[in-house]
Amino acid sequence: MTNIYLAYINFALEEPNLFRLQYQSNEYKGRPFPEIFKDKNLKTGSEKLYEGRRKIYGDKKAAETMFFDMWLYVHGIASVLVGNQLQINRDEIECKVRQMAALLRKNYRSVRRPNCGT
Repeated sequence: MTNIYLAYINFALEEPNLFRLQYQSNEYKGRPFPEIFKDKNLKTGSEKLYEGRRKIYGDKKAAETMFFDMWLYVHGIASVLVGNQLQINRDEIECKVRQMAALLRKNYRSVRRPNCGT
């Protein structure tokens, strides 16, 4: 599952203009999180991610929350890289993404998650 998140960052690095157009435009402005991933352009990929998370965490809500938390982290990394606001090599990126995924997996398995409205 982590490879999907790394591919998102790699896409940002390899195609920064297309990344900005697709993910940093106003197309999704003001839309609540679950609606964003119902968009026809994102639906297939997000459904696969949700299905993978559902198998791990057992329910759709946990899967959506875990996906959203990880997406926020990964999108943040991709955005600062595209904006040339951070210098970090790909090995460090991969390490950080894998660390965050492990922390979130541990948290979602062992700790009761607060309801943050997502």
